[in-house]
Amino acid sequence: VSSLVINNLVGDIFASNLSGMLTITTANAADNGISITTGSAATSINVSAGAASDTVSINAAALAKNIVLTISSGGAAAGTINVTDLAGI
Repeated sequence: VSSLVINNLVGDIFASNLSGMLTITTANAADNGISITTGSAATSINVSAGAASDTVSINAAALAKNIVLTISSGGAAAGTINVTDLAGI
């Protein structure tokens, strides 16, 4: 797959084998938990409105070094965001 776009994610996604760009917009998860495992390419995650009580956990172990991880949130929507295994330069 060259790229993957997911809108209104309320569950978990395991995309560690994805070599193309990953773009995700979350929604309000009923259990207040969303887990995202990135692929090796650029990843953009937008925590959307209604998710203020959610915990979004991002595992960036597969993300290649020097590749961008963008996390955004509109209207103070983000609850707790945890990022693990993010490597720098």
